[in-house]
Amino acid sequence: MPNTSDAIPLRPFGRHKVKISALGFGGHHLGDAPDEGAAVRLVRQAVDGGVTFFDNCWEYHRGKTEAWMGAAEALEQAKKQGKKYDGDLGREMHGFPSSAELPV
Repeated sequence: MPNTSDAIPLRPFGRHKVKISALGFGGHHLGDAPDEGAAVRLVRQAVDGGVTFFDNCWEYHRGKTEAWMGAAEALEQAKKQGKKYDGDLGREMHGFPSSAELPV
């Protein structure tokens, strides 16, 4: 959780009641990460820093960045459910699929 004095401000998202971070994370450069583990760590650092707006599309490295962002989200969901994972690539050690097994 970010320090409240350093927190990224939130802004309204269009006409919806939801608010998103004023700073977003674009997936295009995520494809330049050396491997999935590094990409997942980058996404997790953004989330831990207070980013709630993520931009991604299949055209960014032919879907690779979508899969990597999905792996980071799956890791977060596993963490919330109390599952254990190896921490390096975020693979759950007791039955949680790797990102290669997740639908793209």
